[in-house]
Amino acid sequence: MKAKRSPLSCAQGIRSLAAEYAIKSDGVAYVKATSPSSFSTVSAQIPAIKTLAGKAVSSVTALDASTPAPKGCAVVVINADIVVLLDVGGRIAEDVDAEIKKVKGKLAKSEASIRKQEEVMGKEGWGEKVSEAVRAAESKKLADARAAKENYERTVEQFEMLKLGE
Repeated sequence: MKAKRSPLSCAQGIRSLAAEYAIKSDGVAYVKATSPSSFSTVSAQIPAIKTLAGKAVSSVTALDASTPAPKGCAVVVINADIVVLLDVGGRIAEDVDAEIKKVKGKLAKSEASIRKQEEVMGKEGWGEKVSEAVRAAESKKLADARAAKENYERTVEQFEMLKLGE
């Protein structure tokens, strides 16, 4: 993702999660970067992300690849390198099962996207028939879908831990 669009996309992800979980104030958000360059970019843009995220969020913290995601967070995948997390543990404690079901629905959509991308890219002669730009764009879509799947799986694990009281 282009560095200029990154803060806006992160803020939109935070706002989307805040709306989905009815967080109106004091939200705690994290932006997790999986590469050193994306972490550097995200870290420098935290003030802009916080401002753009609106009044529902009181803090935004950058996390590098080696820092585990906090427990009880909902996830929005921005791209293969950047993930937005919002702490919702206290808000979903009463109906963790419903939230797990919701995230599993998103997981199923990610798995379908992966299958579709692999099917498109796996067609005989596809690599030779399309331009380098198309190959790069389709590879990026596949990487983003795989990242989404992984993060939804982690969200389900986190919510399962909340259910078990760990």
